[in-house]
Amino acid sequence: VLLLPTSTANKIITKVAIVTGGNSGLGKELVRQLARRGAVVYMASRSESRAQSAIDELLSEHSEIKERGGRIEFLPLDLCNLKGCQTAAKTFLEKEKRLDILSMLSLLVVFATFIERVSSQ
Repeated sequence: VLLLPTSTANKIITKVAIVTGGNSGLGKELVRQLARRGAVVYMASRSESRAQSAIDELLSEHSEIKERGGRIEFLPLDLCNLKGCQTAAKTFLEKEKRLDILSMLSLLVVFATFIERVSSQ
């Protein structure tokens, strides 16, 4: 659970964010917290179906997201593929002029997997 100070719990923000790993766990909670405060959140994920399922669930369970002007959109991104990263960046820049928040939660998983593979060789 993302803990924010009580004084900011209902504050409306106008930020643009990209969250990797946002279709489950801590990433999904971060998407929820940002969007319900009015942020535009791009849920970056390899799987459009899993991301869209998470987006649909968040929007149906939290009407305050739309009421406060928040928005959640899918952004296709595979962090293991440089070309895919470049495509995601281009797609994002076609839609937005700025990025205020970047959360790379799934990059931690990719890095941990890499370290595990290198260590076992």
